[in-house]
Formats: sequence, C-alpha cells, structure tokens
Amino acid sequence: MVAQESINEYDFFTDNTNQLDPKYIDEQYTNVYKLLEKYPDSAYKMGLKLIDLSTKANYAIGKAKGNELAGRALVVLGKFKEGRKHADITLKIAQQTNAHQLFLFALNIKGASYFRNKEFDKVFEINRKGYEYALKHNLKDKQKLFTINAASLLSQIGDTDQALLFFKESLGLLDNKDDYERAQVRYFMSQLYTNKDSLNQARALALKAQKYFSNQKNAMWEAKTRVTLFEIFRKKKKLKEALNQIKIADSLTKDFSESKVKIDIALAYALINYDTSNTNLAFEQALKIEERAKAQNYHSALIETQKLLYTIYEQREQYKNANSYYKNFNQLQDSIKIQENSNKLKLLLVQNNLEKEKEIIALETAGRIQKKENLNYIFLLLVITLIIILGIVRINNINQRKANFKLAKLNNDKAKIFSIIGHDLKSPIGTLQQLMNLYNSNTITEKEIKEFAPELKQKLDYSGQILNNLLYWSRTQMEGLKATPTAFYPTQIIEKYITSFNKRITEKKITIRIENQLTEEKVIFIDENHFEIIFRNLFTNAIKFTPENGTVTINLSNSEQTFKLMVMDTGTGMSQKKVNEILKGEYVESTYGTNSEKGTGIGLTLCKELIKLNNGELIIESSLGKGSTFKAIFYSK
Repeated sequence: MVAQESINEYDFFTDNTNQLDPKYIDEQYTNVYKLLEKYPDSAYKMGLKLIDLSTKANYAIGKAKGNELAGRALVVLGKFKEGRKHADITLKIAQQTNAHQLFLFALNIKGASYFRNKEFDKVFEINRKGYEYALKHNLKDKQKLFTINAASLLSQIGDTDQALLFFKESLGLLDNKDDYERAQVRYFMSQLYTNKDSLNQARALALKAQKYFSNQKNAMWEAKTRVTLFEIFRKKKKLKEALNQIKIADSLTKDFSESKVKIDIALAYALINYDTSNTNLAFEQALKIEERAKAQNYHSALIETQKLLYTIYEQREQYKNANSYYKNFNQLQDSIKIQENSNKLKLLLVQNNLEKEKEIIALETAGRIQKKENLNYIFLLLVITLIIILGIVRINNINQRKANFKLAKLNNDKAKIFSIIGHDLKSPIGTLQQLMNLYNSNTITEKEIKEFAPELKQKLDYSGQILNNLLYWSRTQMEGLKATPTAFYPTQIIEKYITSFNKRITEKKITIRIENQLTEEKVIFIDENHFEIIFRNLFTNAIKFTPENGTVTINLSNSEQTFKLMVMDTGTGMSQKKVNEILKGEYVESTYGTNSEKGTGIGLTLCKELIKLNNGELIIESSLGKGSTFKAIFYSK
C-alpha cells in the first residue's frame, strides 16, 4: 500500500544555500531518500529536481543519484518500466565514475521491478551479476544484500534446498550480532525448515527471530514469526502451545489493516478449531477466509482453506461440495507447481548462460579462445533442450486446463479416474526429469543424487502401483482379463509386501498383527498375480486411513470350501453410502489419508473385480471413526 500523503518539495529547495553545490545536492538526496517509502510520489518529483540541479552544476554523481531516487520511487508506485529507464541511466553514469554503491543500488532497483512483475529469471540474472560485482569490489554489505535476494527468490519459486544454502551463506556475511537483518533471515529459514518438516531446526530459528522482534517492538514481524511457530507446534501436535502463539499474533495485529498475516492468523484459528473437533466454527471461519484470500490473491492460504472445506464437506457426506473443493485446490496446486517448474527451468537457463560467460572469459585469459565455438554449440543444444521442455510444460498446462474443463461437464466415472491418475503420475516423473536436468548441467553431484534416490524410488514404486491398477482395471472393463489359477503360499507374498512397506509403517508407528489360522504351509489355488494386487491394495488402504499408533490386523483362514483373507484397521472408517458404492462397482472419489497420503480412488473397485474374477466375493464392514474390515472370500470350484 502506497501512502497517499505528500510533502512539499519547496521545503527542501527554497533556502539560500547554493543549490548547485555538490554537497547541497548530496545532502538533499539523503534527506529525500529517508522519506521515499512513505511519500514515493513526492520523492519522484524531487528526484527529477536533483537531476535538473546536477545537470546545471555538471555534477555526474548527483545526476546518477537523482535518477536512482526517481527510479526507486517509480518502482514503489508500480511503474516498473519507467523505473528501469532511470536505473539504466544511473548504471551508465556509475560505471563511468566508478561509483560502485550507486551501480549496485541501480541493479537492485531493476531486480525489484522484475521481482514484483514475477519475471524471476531476469531477477536471478541481475542478482548474480550484482553479487559478482560486489565481490570484485570487496563490498561485503552488498554481497549480503544480493545473497539474501537470491535466497528470497529461490524460496518464492519453491526451491527450498537452494534457498536454505543462500540464506546460510548470508548469515556468514552478516556481522556476528543480533540485528534486524539476521532476525529476518532466521524467520525465512524457519519457514523453509517448517515446510521440510525439520521442526526442531525451524523452532530454534523462529524463537530467536521472535525474541529479537519482540525486543524491538516490531509487531508485524513478531506476528509473522508467531504464525510460523503456530505451524511448527501444530505439526508437533502441541495444540495448546500452537493456540497460544496465534492468540499473541492476533493481539499484535488487532489494529492492522487487512493483510496476508491477518489472513494467516484467521486460517490458524480455523485449523485449531478443526483439530479440537469444533468443526462447525471451523467451517464458518473457512468460508470467510476463502473470500478474503481471493480478494488478496493469496494462493497458499486459499489452497489450505479449500482443503479444509473439502475435508469438512467429506465428513458431512456432502460429496458434491466436497468434490468441487477437491478439484479446486488440486487445480490451483497444479497451476502453481507448473509455474514453479517453469521458473526453475528459466533460472537454470540463466545459470548456464552466466557460467558460459565466465568460461569464455577464462578461456580468453588462458589463450584458449579457439574452444569458444564448441561451447557455443553445447550451449545452443542446451537452450534448444530447455525450450523443448518449457514447451512440454506449456502444453501440459494447456492440456490440464482442457481436461479440467471437460471433467466439470462430464458425469463419467472413467474419465475422472484417468484424470486423477494422470495427476499422480506427473509428480514423480517430473521430479525425475528435473533431477536428470540438474545432473546434466552439473548443478548437483552424484552424491546428492544418491541422497534423493530413496524418496524418488518410493515415488516411482507408487507410480508403478497406479499403472498396474489401471492396467488390470481397464482390462476388467473390456472383459479382456482372465484368471489363471496357480498353487502358491499366500503367507510369503504377505510377508514380502509388509517388509517393503516398513518405512511408511514406521513413520506412522502402526502395529501390524498377522493372525495365521491356515494349515501349515497352506497352498491356495487362485491367480497369484491377482492375489498380490488384492492384498497390496487392501493393505495400502488400511495403512493410509489408520492414524499414528493404530493397528492393522491381517487374518488368514480356510475351510474345505473357502479361503478367507481379512484386513482390519482401527482407522477413520467409511459411511455405509460409500461402502455400497464400492460394492456396486461404482467409482469412488479418492480422499486423503490420516497423514495427507494421496490415492486414486480405483484400488478398492479393482479389488472387487479381481476377487469376483477368481470366484470370490468382497465383504466390507465399516463405520465412521471406528475402522474398517475387508473380507476377501474365495470359493473352491
């Protein structure tokens, strides 16, 4: 928000001092600069006045200062293109006069204008040039400025790990004392560690930042830091401490006008009310927050609010409303993710361009300029590759919008299933593509790739399960799948799959009980592949909807005529309506698990089809809040 007040320029330029004296011009520049943020309109006019005086006095530095002042004021006013024109004049004069500070000030103006216009690749290029310039001229405070800028930019586009590296570097450049900049850096790092679920590191940084802002009586920044502490305590399930933090943040901002931090506080109240089973109040609050977030164009708050409304509608069995919110926040998440990926690829292109420039300079110095042609061909190939990738991202974005538009108009279960599966497969494949691109560009090492490998394998295994489910389900719909009974030991398959799922089981602290009532080494005679898919989906479903410290029981039994597999959990359970939909073979909208695990909604339907194909039936016993029991009974022919 730009202040509407103005100041009278004549208060600065009507005394009897020689106005063409460089000392007078420098003094007025400093005085006006202090008022720029509050009175940008007047600061712009006075910047033009300084340009006029400096031109008459033939004072180049003064002219540069006037243009820098005018450019910065225009950026604050949202006139980015005009602001950059004044910044370019400052850059030219600063280079001619070796005015290093002014040169970096002007670069920062251009970076700020591109940042506010979301042209992040240009911001990154300007920022790295500013850092190299500051390093070359030993301007440590400006190195710090551009390092913090880089960290903020990477944080904005979702590159958490790179952002943390730059923030850590900036801490090393700061003076070894608690001050405003160090507190800000700690706040930003605490947010990033919270997003990574590194909660102890996040808490330590946030508490230090909060203490500083509190001592300085900086209400806005203290409130923002306490919102982050709320998120940390809520993730730790310490709801009393979380509520205390948000109450303090609320009291600090009670006299503030509408802002993103005010929306964050309102959303925190809604979430804590939901966590403490005050669902009706949480619902009413979420509806109001949704409108406020839309008005402020605050996407992250809008996603969390719509996710909360979806969850509440789902619990109330108002499935039409729940489905609408589910699609809304998924579509917004996809849009943001696509934009983040596009920005990351653009930054990668800029990084390679800057590295290419450095290499060329080094080759010229070493007298090996003949290799320049080879580097040009390599760089051209890289540019073409990145353009193709960006084109694919763009096409995917367009196709996603078309798919969402059709999905809203078609009442077709199969179309919904394919849309959701397409969404779930995109993430791990996209992650793999990005990882390979970063490796090919030498941005990350083989050691770092190995650190990503376990998480990437888990995502790809999940994608493989989705593809397998889809293949079998589609073949059952086309009547092209047949059962091929073979003799095998079911306990071996069950034990193998539980072992492969140990990581998820350990994370949720779930107790697994196996009740084997079969004759020793009992052999059953059904399709082995089908049995593995049936067990995998029933077991995965039980883990997904069982909360921490819950229990999943697997029971195997047989008689002369039957073989029975039962999977029982102490999870969230289902309504009778949803049970009936599954048993009728209807498509069921996927819901999030107790730790926000995602699914496709096809697994239980596929189980029913495969059990039927193997001369069996699926029986489901479930009630909300008490858990579910799935019985797969196979009959001897």
